[in-house]
Amino acid sequence: MRKIVAFDTIKDENNFWIWFFAALFPLSWDADTDQMLSEAIMDNYEFDEKWADAFTGYYDGIFDESDGYIEDPKTLQIELSDGKMLSIEVHPGDIYYFIEDKEIGCIGPHYKIKTISWQDFAIYTKSWTYQQKLLLMPMLGIKEGEQTTLEELIVNGLREVKAIRWEDYEKIRKGIVLNCLIE
Repeated sequence: MRKIVAFDTIKDENNFWIWFFAALFPLSWDADTDQMLSEAIMDNYEFDEKWADAFTGYYDGIFDESDGYIEDPKTLQIELSDGKMLSIEVHPGDIYYFIEDKEIGCIGPHYKIKTISWQDFAIYTKSWTYQQKLLLMPMLGIKEGEQTTLEELIVNGLREVKAIRWEDYEKIRKGIVLNCLIE
């Protein structure tokens, strides 16, 4: 049974956004700094690990007992602009994305990302705030020519996230774009 989390309950939660940027962009390596986005975030921000453990359901021994999958995961739900429901199901070892009941992607040991095209992303998030648009970006796959518009959305989204310092916008923007770019 899912434990439903409404966007309004986490939109201003600093720990959520730090966890989100550190955990949900697995292909965000920066050649200039030789760091993953997750490393850059965790090295430069204070983060309450107890909050993350409670949010993800992590506890010592979970991977021995269930490979990091729990029966009652926290699930962030938000209605897409086309009326369907996006669910982001959080387990200690995996994060699953669903539209309605159809899995569209996963971040974790068996990750599947870049499953949403730029056109679909625009349709799904048309009525969303910039901050909300960040939530679907881990599943977004873009082509080279779509990069500029994505960069603008990222920066506008970061302005709405109070947890992130402006001096880190560039690093996060580059990390998200690299994560989304289809080679």
